[in-house]
Amino acid sequence: FEVSTLRKLATALRCELVVKLEPGDGNAIHPTRSEVVAKLRRLFWDQEFTKRHVEENPLWVVERVLEYGNLEDLHLVIGFLGRAEFLRKVSEARFSTERTREFWEQILKKEGMTCTRRFSREEAATSWRSSND
Repeated sequence: FEVSTLRKLATALRCELVVKLEPGDGNAIHPTRSEVVAKLRRLFWDQEFTKRHVEENPLWVVERVLEYGNLEDLHLVIGFLGRAEFLRKVSEARFSTERTREFWEQILKKEGMTCTRRFSREEAATSWRSSND
């Protein structure tokens, strides 16, 4: 049904229309480290990117995907790390832009979590000012 049709039905039946989206695992993917490296290598143009990096430094991988990746990349990393671990890494991530940080802060807020880092330019400015005082 279209939403407008559902609204009419709800009104006719004197009901409240509630549309709710919840995460599901019906189509969950569980990629291997090799698949993650193969699909995300383009995001690491400035570094060698190996399976070891995926395992030893998932925060770095998450930060790159949040800044430069697309929705498919996001799903790949969530599938590899799991939803809870992915959200923990997002809360620790450094963002290069205020806009990206604000977006992910809102996502974390909806998940009942908080962002624990400021965006990189803000941190750099703060450390630069304190070292020059």
